[in-house]
Amino acid sequence: MLASPFSGYLMYVVVSGIAAIGYVARRRRLQAEEDAIETWAADNGYAQVKQPFGSTSTLSADNGQAGPCFAVPVGEQEAALFAFTYTIGSGRDQVTVDTTVVQAELAAGFPHFRVVPRHARHLPPGPGDEQELDLESIEFHRDHRLLVGREGDRNALTRLFDPETLVWWIGLGASAPIVEYQTGCLVVRSLTALTDRSQLDTLVGQAQQIASRVLSEGLLHQP
Repeated sequence: MLASPFSGYLMYVVVSGIAAIGYVARRRRLQAEEDAIETWAADNGYAQVKQPFGSTSTLSADNGQAGPCFAVPVGEQEAALFAFTYTIGSGRDQVTVDTTVVQAELAAGFPHFRVVPRHARHLPPGPGDEQELDLESIEFHRDHRLLVGREGDRNALTRLFDPETLVWWIGLGASAPIVEYQTGCLVVRSLTALTDRSQLDTLVGQAQQIASRVLSEGLLHQP
């Protein structure tokens, strides 16, 4: 039995209504995240700033959009925390991802690398020449992947991820962030959007720890 024009129109209305409800709900979630970050920043005395320059896999993802940015004490130059959203896929398979990012500029001289959860979904693609670097740690390997460029200095990255750093990273458990470093730009981001004050404090603390390690190891081996 063929569907009538009215039933086809009704289906269109239903689908459009569901999409509209989803869009409104998502906008409310984004607004809640931005409001929470703004309140947290004000309570900590962090001023609003422009987003720092730099590009990584996340920052270059499709339809990337940053919320208001607030200066945070990470690294040696300007750093900022902000809500960020991007998309993966296209058409009906497109997925929108909301996250919270700490972005810092670090002139540490390291090659491109990323640390991502081993079973994470909806991550933006990295450079096409990435390979996984084995750090000879069963615990780290079980939950994380260290991805590096094919021509990157693997000895430098092995020194960066020394046993003490690996123990710290493993100890973060489910709260371990995604980390990207590319052409002096460091991104430390959460797997989901953050609105809780303690979670925001934790993300900044993780970024501070990682930036300190990157800077100290980079300076130690600079010519």
